[in-house]
Amino acid sequence: MYAFSLLSDLVPLSDTPSTHYPLLYSGLLRGDNYGYFLQTGPREVIAVDAPEGRVMLEILAHKRWTLSALLLTHTHHDHVVHLEELLQKTGCAFYHPQGAEVPGGGRSLKDEEAFRVNGLRVQALETSGHSDLDFSYWFPDLNLCFCGDTLFASGCGRMFAGPPDRFWASLQRLRNLPDATRICCGHDYLADNLRFVRQTLPGLPELLAGEQKASMPLSLAEQKACNPFLLADDPRVASALGFNEADAVGVFKKLRELRNQL
Repeated sequence: MYAFSLLSDLVPLSDTPSTHYPLLYSGLLRGDNYGYFLQTGPREVIAVDAPEGRVMLEILAHKRWTLSALLLTHTHHDHVVHLEELLQKTGCAFYHPQGAEVPGGGRSLKDEEAFRVNGLRVQALETSGHSDLDFSYWFPDLNLCFCGDTLFASGCGRMFAGPPDRFWASLQRLRNLPDATRICCGHDYLADNLRFVRQTLPGLPELLAGEQKASMPLSLAEQKACNPFLLADDPRVASALGFNEADAVGVFKKLRELRNQL
């Protein structure tokens, strides 16, 4: 398979029909890892994470794109594959969470720091809990957010760092973005997540009424309605797990523990 054919999904992001850009390209570049290119002009693109840097270089060459910037959500190995080589060969600007151990310097970002890339407004949001240092990147003018491994379709990331209250606060932070927000996550775990919902919350079939495909971006409004990890403070979910409805952190922790066992 040619590397460029892995970019299977193309979504126009402009609300103005006469405006061609920006365009969002996405696809599974390495196993279940999503790769993203946000095209802002005829040859200019922004990437988020490096699930497979050498494949990304092949795509850039085939498309005759210039990589202007790369935004890093976190440093887990499957998000930084050949990252240093990608940075060196493209010379792109590199944005990452402040304190992250990364190659090549780049610009370190603080929580809630606002900046511009290729003329687009971006805000960095700390959404940690999956790892010790996770950032999401919100493009308010595009109603678009790249959230790494914090949130998935009908699920959330494994809690390698935690603690549960921190991770729950991160999910609430994403949930509080506008309903029109479109979410781009780091992996395709939808089939397993839906199976988990069926097995764990069989009395809540309404949680299965949302998106039944994992193509990106996801509708945040739909995820707010059907993703159990965004509903840990919902009395229906609490009751289904035998919790007091006020214990949202306990409900979230239990959901994550049960999901780990699937």
